[in-house]
Amino acid sequence: MENIPNKELILKGEIIVIDDFLSSDEIDHFTTNITFRTESDVYYPGRSSHFNLIINSFIQKKIEKCLDIKLNETGVARLRVTNEADGVALKRDVHIDTFNFNAVIYLSDPPQGSDGLVYGTRFFEFKHDKTRQVDRTNFGESEKWSMILELCSTKDEAWSEWKSIPFKKGRAIFFNGELFHAGPKKFFGLTDSDGRITLEYFSNLE
Repeated sequence: MENIPNKELILKGEIIVIDDFLSSDEIDHFTTNITFRTESDVYYPGRSSHFNLIINSFIQKKIEKCLDIKLNETGVARLRVTNEADGVALKRDVHIDTFNFNAVIYLSDPPQGSDGLVYGTRFFEFKHDKTRQVDRTNFGESEKWSMILELCSTKDEAWSEWKSIPFKKGRAIFFNGELFHAGPKKFFGLTDSDGRITLEYFSNLE
């Protein structure tokens, strides 16, 4: 069986999932005494942490070693928390990112008895032509999809969900940000301490 490098898999639209990517001690270290802030100029719910150079460097090196890839030095990591109140304050829309490498690492436990599916990251295809990923290097293609997303990003009837990665503490998801994706169907928790906490990392593959 052909051994395809992870870089190629991600660029082609494969989603890589690794459980226990971060240990409980590492998660506690990141989330203890963290301060979250509300940003007024964003389209996604919840609150983000301030940029932390130590976390940023640690996560990049750990990802590169685990996946045997090289990432651009301008990658950015942030912790993000959402709870039930955020889930009704802003609709989660289907979107793409400006990076070809995204990581989402789940840092908290879903509600007791839940399999985590409704709290996971979701991936979609455009119903009209079954497209799942945009080639941002193609200007015409990129412009076309920017207009389509402007019109259809929050219209459920325009999209088919083809994969959802259940929320499980310590689990990491690695994928191309040019895939159509969105946050969970539901959030959980009443405060920042018991909500849905993720560590998100955005970069480009070299």
